[in-house]
Amino acid sequence: MMVDDFNILLITAHRPSKTADPIKTVNGSRAIVLDNSKPFIKKYICLLINIFKTINSGDYDTIVVNGMNLLGLLVVATGQVTRTPVVVRLGGNIWLRNKKRRRQYWNQKSFRKLAKYVLRSVISSIVQLGAVGYITVSEDLKEKTIRKTGCNKSCVQVVHSPVKPNPYVNESDTNLSLDIEKSKQVILTVTNLKFPAKYEGVMDVIEEIRPLLEEHEDVVYIIAGGGQYLSKIEHYVKSLDINNIHLLGYVDEVEKLYPSCDIFTYVSYNDGYPNVVLEAAAAGLPRVTNDACGLPEQIDNGVDGFLVDINSNPGSLRDSIKYLLDDSERAASIGDAAKSRVETQNNDRQIGADFHCSVKKILTEIQ
Repeated sequence: MMVDDFNILLITAHRPSKTADPIKTVNGSRAIVLDNSKPFIKKYICLLINIFKTINSGDYDTIVVNGMNLLGLLVVATGQVTRTPVVVRLGGNIWLRNKKRRRQYWNQKSFRKLAKYVLRSVISSIVQLGAVGYITVSEDLKEKTIRKTGCNKSCVQVVHSPVKPNPYVNESDTNLSLDIEKSKQVILTVTNLKFPAKYEGVMDVIEEIRPLLEEHEDVVYIIAGGGQYLSKIEHYVKSLDINNIHLLGYVDEVEKLYPSCDIFTYVSYNDGYPNVVLEAAAAGLPRVTNDACGLPEQIDNGVDGFLVDINSNPGSLRDSIKYLLDDSERAASIGDAAKSRVETQNNDRQIGADFHCSVKKILTEIQ
């Protein structure tokens, strides 16, 4: 456990394993997780009481909050009252996401949903005023955050996300049946189809590998992920004259899927540092993704995966996947390299140390 005289109090609600678990490896720092099992008002009241008690009973140099939402607003207000500087952690481009949602609901004349995202934008602006710095999950998001906030670049630091080792080494360990013949080669995408940029990515993957699927009936493409755009993809897939694309929708315990597959592919046009790409690496899968957002920070091209630009080089994603399908030994070697990479660079202890060092740099800069 890392020991230092600089102590962080982390507040989070979303995916606590990405922030709370690494912070727990740092001696003197602590994480408080919002209890979402409680009623809406009660959970925030309990959280505020817990924060004030913790600050009064300990010696914390800063509060880090995960997100520029209502939780972020309450933490920034708490920081003002207790005179504790607040650093905000960002996992994605919330400015672009809010902008796209406002435009979508305006065009749909869904004014209730529009009002919700206008309010979210106002809240994020207030949080921005109270933050002394930011932790982002990728260099790409760091540059966007600097542009949007006008923050000094030394007050925006990058800390990647952690990933747990996949406990399911073999398909037989998962108790999950995909009802696919063992002789088939399986390409997997795991994504969140609530977001248009990820929906567009899946559609581009389908178009890229469609000739491959038409030519090779022994190759299967699986798409796992729920959201409002799932029905659009289902409708499109039904219109194709091929039967080796399977849509699973939302999958609980999705890590059980990876051992059943041979290759992971992922395309997205608005992402921070996609967790699913880390999860695929932790399972030892070779990965093929587009060269955008935070993805180049997860893959060393040609070593532990492939980065392609399907817009300027059509067919490059298909060619990379075919190369891996045709050379199982090379695919296994690349998958092993990906697994080794995340075990070294993305374990809780390493991310905790990176988090601690980066927040300390921000606080040193503002003093």
